[in-house]
Amino acid sequence: MCWFIGRCANGASLRIRSAHGIAEERFVRIGGIDQWIGIRGEDRDNPVLLVIHGGPGSSYGIFTPVIRSWEKHFTVVQWDQRGAGRTLGRTGRDRTGKLTFDGLIQDGIEVAEFVHRRLHKSKVILLASSLGSLIGLAMVKRRPDLFCAYVGTDQNVGMARGREAAHHATLDRLRRAGLTKGVAALERIGSDPSGWSAKDFTTTAQWTMRSDPRTSNQIMNLVRSAIWFFPGFTLRDIKNFVSGMEFSTAQLLKEMSTYDAWQQGVHFEIRFSFFRERTTC
Repeated sequence: MCWFIGRCANGASLRIRSAHGIAEERFVRIGGIDQWIGIRGEDRDNPVLLVIHGGPGSSYGIFTPVIRSWEKHFTVVQWDQRGAGRTLGRTGRDRTGKLTFDGLIQDGIEVAEFVHRRLHKSKVILLASSLGSLIGLAMVKRRPDLFCAYVGTDQNVGMARGREAAHHATLDRLRRAGLTKGVAALERIGSDPSGWSAKDFTTTAQWTMRSDPRTSNQIMNLVRSAIWFFPGFTLRDIKNFVSGMEFSTAQLLKEMSTYDAWQQGVHFEIRFSFFRERTTC
């Protein structure tokens, strides 16, 4: 009953009542396959905010109720990337095609071009989060003409630098918390991501989060609530959400392990903003 009431409440809060508003979702032909795009906002004349989700493969459409207030000031565009969420549900793994960062960057540029046509905007704001910032950073570097500003949240600069220090910092937190199982797991996996399997990456991420219980609990509670109380999200959608993260991690891990944001240089032709949550670590 709580689940049903929560979904109903979210559904009511998400209704766009403005005569000049927009609330639509559709599959658009991007990069040769159908990819899911959602567009929401109270006023079509507002600036457009294109969201590049993280993960890998963790679509952000489920967080729409959390960022509902943004829609008063922006037209928010969500995109389930190739190999993720509802896009993966549409294509399946066999018809996803090769999954690379270069391909995702090109897909993202095509999404931005579609948004320009659909909403009749000369430029949009790009918000890239976590691993999605690898894609977003390259998008604005290649096509600055499409964007008026870049916003990076939990900006990812890559695993190539500072990995050893981060590894030991996590081990220290785990030891202080008495999480000996995590210490043993990370000591076995090691600090060099070039030799990791997808399971090693996931295990490292999980124990890194658990080493900071406050942040870990906040994130996991947010994700669980978003998944179970998002209106219209079916069990099949939940399966595709989880499957997308597993599939994308396995496909992209080799590139992730060698990525270095500094190779993009420090000169960009648009305005930049970065946000990072303050944590105890």
